[in-house]
Amino acid sequence: MKIAAVPDAMISATPCSQLLPATQPRNVVSAPANTMNPTSTNTAPRLAHKHAADLLTKLAKVMVLCSLLVGVHVQGAVNTRTWISTIGSGVNWGTAANWVGVVAPVSGDNLIFNANRRLSNNNNTLTSIGTLAVANYTYIMSGNSLTLGGGWTIESDLSWGIDSTLGQALSMTVNSAPLTLTGTLNNNGYLLTLLGAPTAINFNGVISGTEGLTANFSGSGAAVLSVANSYSGLTTISAGKIQLGVANAIPRLTSYANNYIDCAGAGGSLELGAFASSW
Repeated sequence: MKIAAVPDAMISATPCSQLLPATQPRNVVSAPANTMNPTSTNTAPRLAHKHAADLLTKLAKVMVLCSLLVGVHVQGAVNTRTWISTIGSGVNWGTAANWVGVVAPVSGDNLIFNANRRLSNNNNTLTSIGTLAVANYTYIMSGNSLTLGGGWTIESDLSWGIDSTLGQALSMTVNSAPLTLTGTLNNNGYLLTLLGAPTAINFNGVISGTEGLTANFSGSGAAVLSVANSYSGLTTISAGKIQLGVANAIPRLTSYANNYIDCAGAGGSLELGAFASSW
C-alpha cells in the first residue's frame, strides 16, 4: 500500500493532539416516541452508536497519521551516513553513490567508515561533522577543513589529514590502533580528551586554541606530540602516557607558572626523552 507523504508544514505546525476529533459527542435530539403507533422505535440509541463508531474511525486515522509522522525525515535533522564507495564512484564524500542508501552526508551528519572501499578518500563538500567511527581497515582521509561536533571512536588505523576545529568539548576513543593527525587542530576553547587503549596517538599537526589536552587512556601506547604546539590550556595526564617528540611540544604557560602540566593521575606518565631542558 502506498501512503502519501505528509507535508513538512503539517509536521511543524500541527501537533497530533490537534488532529484528534472532539471528544464531546454532538447533541443528538431524538424524536419523541410515537405512542399512537406501537411499531415506532426511538432512533436515539442507533444515532449514538453510529456517532461512537465514527469517532473511533477518526481516532484510528489520527493514530496512523501520527505513526507516519514519526518516520518522516525532517530537514535539518542529524543523520548517520556509512561509507561504501564502489568502483567508478570516486573518492569524494560529496558523491551520493559512495554512501549506503545513495545519499551523501550533509554538514553535521555522523559518519561511519568500516568497509574495504576507497580507503583513501576526500572531503570535498562538508564543513562540519558529528561523530566519527572508523573500524576494520586502514583509512587515509584528506580534504577541506572541518568543525568537529561529536566524539570519535577509532578501532583501526586512521591517518587524518584534515585541518580541524573543535565545535564542542570532544573525546577521541582509540582502541588497538594508531591514530595519526597530520592536519592542524584548533581546540577553539574546548577540552580535547584522549580515551581508550591506543597503540599510539600521533599529533603531527599543531594544536592551538585556549583550552587544554587531557590523556585518560589505558595500555602501553602513548600520545606523541611531534610538533611545537601553541595551545594555552592545561595539559592533564590522568592515565596513559604523553611523549614529547620535539622541544616545546607542550608550550610553557606563564599563566600556570610551573603547573601547566598536571601529572597527578596514578596511571599517568610524561616521557621527556631528549627534551627535558626545552621547557
